[in-house]
Amino acid sequence: MRFTEVAHSIFYAPQYVAIEKGYFKNEGLDMTLITGFGADKTMTAVISGEADIGFMGAEASIYAY
Repeated sequence: MRFTEVAHSIFYAPQYVAIEKGYFKNEGLDMTLITGFGADKTMTAVISGEADIGFMGAEASIYAY
């Protein structure tokens, strides 16, 4: 799975820990984390298929719609 985040943030700390500790791999999930550097770029990655999941605010979805 390819996850794209808007920016590195303390709010995503549990995710970073889970990746580093191998919790996702233990569940059979191969994770790739990409920093999009903005909601526009994160949404573009999801729409284009470069990412499976994008972590961003709701406004990016509204703008894309």
